[in-house]
Amino acid sequence: MSISSGGVGFLGKRRIETLIDGIFAISMTLLVLDMRVPQILTQAALELRVYDLWPKFLIYVLSFVICAVFWVSHSIQFHYLRGADRTFFWINILFMMFVAFIPFSTHLLSEHIEQRFAVIFYGCHLIAIRICLYFHWYYATSVLRLVDKDIDVVI
Repeated sequence: MSISSGGVGFLGKRRIETLIDGIFAISMTLLVLDMRVPQILTQAALELRVYDLWPKFLIYVLSFVICAVFWVSHSIQFHYLRGADRTFFWINILFMMFVAFIPFSTHLLSEHIEQRFAVIFYGCHLIAIRICLYFHWYYATSVLRLVDKDIDVVI
C-alpha cells in the first residue's frame, strides 16, 4: 500500500481531515438539539421549565468540550503525518463513526442521568473514541509508517 501525501488522490490526508472536521462540526451542532424550548405562556412557568433544563445544559457543555478535546487531539496528530494509506483511512472511518454517535449517547445520558446504564454507556462510548484515537496514532507511528523518522512519537 502506498502512502498518499497531502490532498493528492482518494486517500489524501487533507481529504480525511476535511471529512473529520465536518463530522465534528455536525456532531457538535446536533448536541444542542437535545434541548427543547419550553412551550409555556407564563413567565414564572417558563423560568421554572428553563431552570429544570440545567442537567441538559451541563451534559451539553460536557459533551461539547469533550468533542473539542477529541478534535484538537486528532488535529495535532494529523499535523505530524506525511500522508495516509488505506488502513489508516479505515481507522479514521471507525473514529468518525464513534464521533458521529456522540449526540445519541449524550441524549441518552441527558434523558436518563439517574440511571446507571446511561452513565456507563456514555463513559464506554467516550473510551471507545479514545481507543480509536490511540490506535490511529499507534498505526501512524509504528515502524514510522506515516510519519517522518525524526518525530518524537509520544505527543
